[in-house]
Amino acid sequence: MAKYMIWLALLAYVGASSIEDPEVWNNLKENYYIPPSLKELFLEHKPDEDVDRIVGGQVAPPNAFPHQVGLGLTTTTGQQSWCGGSIISERFIVTAAHCMDNIMYATVMLGGHDRENPAEPGRVTVRVSMANFIVHSGWNAQRMIHDIALIKLPTPITFTDKIKPVALPTRTHAAMTFEGHTATISGWGRDESGQLSRLLKFTKTPVVSNNICQRYFGQMVHSSNICLDGSQARGTCHGDSGGPLIIDTTEGTVIVGLTSFGNPYNCQARWPTAYTRVSSYLSWISMNTGIPIRN
Repeated sequence: MAKYMIWLALLAYVGASSIEDPEVWNNLKENYYIPPSLKELFLEHKPDEDVDRIVGGQVAPPNAFPHQVGLGLTTTTGQQSWCGGSIISERFIVTAAHCMDNIMYATVMLGGHDRENPAEPGRVTVRVSMANFIVHSGWNAQRMIHDIALIKLPTPITFTDKIKPVALPTRTHAAMTFEGHTATISGWGRDESGQLSRLLKFTKTPVVSNNICQRYFGQMVHSSNICLDGSQARGTCHGDSGGPLIIDTTEGTVIVGLTSFGNPYNCQARWPTAYTRVSSYLSWISMNTGIPIRN
């Protein structure tokens, strides 16, 4: 029987405090957000042990992923959550739609490595209001489909060695599954301490077919997803949502996925993890950003 489990953005319940406050930024307290209609199904398959950690990851060298951003998110009720995202132009960040549910504003951290050091050299933070969020109109949390969103920065950012865009897939890439290719994922998701990582981490793992993914997640997996192997217990975990999955191609490094869902109770369960397939949304991205898509 197929098992349906997802994990989404982690809420940080810190009342009405500002997320720009270093004490708040450094001490996010995690909690699960699971769509109410799916809670019963998740609990039915919850394992006896709850071990939520990134395994097989390592600290990234500084500036290794200059497209990676951190998103400090504040909900309409004053609660806070953490997600990842990627720079795709001087005005736009791409992330997961589920990260933006009920979000009032985002504090975008660009050029960051040490999440708890707001004074690190080259780091820039930008506050963006919900008026600048573009969530895919087809986003459906129950089906986990069209899990993609854009954040439009209020002013263009200046690129540096720490802040650079990642290339979007080409139209040729849209016809490729990338099955068997080695992908790199990065983020500040849970580490061995069970908390959000202080330092940016990454790991590499192969792309697997969507058929393999469907054995675990059933109809949650769509053609607009791309999945990574979990057999080596390497992958994204809570707090990595919306972050990049990149692959090196003959045209250079491209972002082919956005962290979307996996096993919500055990990141070490050796399940595959599912990502939004960016190449499925090239026209949507171009229409909303003006970024031309390469052939």
